[in-house]
Amino acid sequence: GTIVANGDDGTDVSPWSGGGGAGGGVNITTGGLEGTGSITANGGAGHNTSVRDSGGGGGGRIALSYTTGSTTNITTTAYGGYD
Repeated sequence: GTIVANGDDGTDVSPWSGGGGAGGGVNITTGGLEGTGSITANGGAGHNTSVRDSGGGGGGRIALSYTTGSTTNITTTAYGGYD
């Protein structure tokens, strides 16, 4: 399965450029964890034009708490956005 909590990219609202939104937070607490999938909480990209630049949003947070199982087949990313 897939869980996505990414921030949106910034937009151009003349005369300003909007920065990217921050990634969200994912908190999973379970007795058992198994299977394959991905969890992302990446920051959105900043909007850039030839005369205005804005920054990317910060990466979110991912927390996994489980009693049995493994995260071997689960990919997690929480990167900051680029500008």
